[in-house]
Amino acid sequence: MENLIINAESAALPYHVARLLPSALNEALLKIGTIEELRLVAGKRAWVRQRGKNRVLDITLDAATLSDILSNMCGGSLYAHAENIRGGYLSLGGGVRVGVGGRAVLEDGRVVGIDAISSLCIRIPHAVAVDVSVAVELLKRLSFTRGLLVYAPPAAGKTTYLRALALSLASGEEPRRVVLVDTRDELAYSLDSPSLCLDVLSGYPKGYGIEIATRTLSADVILCDEIGSEEDARAILSVQSGGVPLVASAHAATPRDLLGRAPLRALHAAGVFGAYIGLTRGGEPRVTLAEEMDACV
Repeated sequence: MENLIINAESAALPYHVARLLPSALNEALLKIGTIEELRLVAGKRAWVRQRGKNRVLDITLDAATLSDILSNMCGGSLYAHAENIRGGYLSLGGGVRVGVGGRAVLEDGRVVGIDAISSLCIRIPHAVAVDVSVAVELLKRLSFTRGLLVYAPPAAGKTTYLRALALSLASGEEPRRVVLVDTRDELAYSLDSPSLCLDVLSGYPKGYGIEIATRTLSADVILCDEIGSEEDARAILSVQSGGVPLVASAHAATPRDLLGRAPLRALHAAGVFGAYIGLTRGGEPRVTLAEEMDACV
């Protein structure tokens, strides 16, 4: 696979990502400008997401090329990144996350690896202005004793919203002590100002990170992204007796979708969240207080 050395100022992708890709793909991307997501599927045309819309490119990559790209992303050592790949993702730094798809290797019903890589989904973060005043006011209304759950379909801006909220809470004349549990190394993107009252627990499992944030870092607010599994729920319930509000996100389009998932329903029943904020791309946040949620489902 031939790589193309490009001008970082004119690239659709960050340079540290573009240099890992074939020259033909980079040349196609340079013609279309800034993108939000690049999806590569073996034997199919590549496509990108721009301003919320999908666009198909006139370029097709085979499975061998995808494997080469993944190897480049791992610095030539797939073994060193095996755990993350097994979890379906890689972090490339700078807030860039790569979803990895392929054929699961099973052992006693557990996924122990992925082979025959068939797809890569490269998500590119962008620093954008987001109004999070609704979330800040909700936390104040709850006296910072209960948290918030931000929900939306994929690619509707949940991670961007959490970043903006972290920035708002950790700055200003009376900043809060904010701890980000950044399991996938993307939540803290652009939050590197030395004036922020912010700690980042990078790569920590959610439960362990929340425990550290609560018991040793004296957090006023804890933020983490993408909860929803039974493991997440058990971990959060085991450490959420510390009185520190948790602001998290989850995939769901409606309150009914949200509470239709048993782990999230358990967190709701335990009173972890005092309010829920639904996001839609380009729309106003939809707020539902915890005591109103049951009437929505």
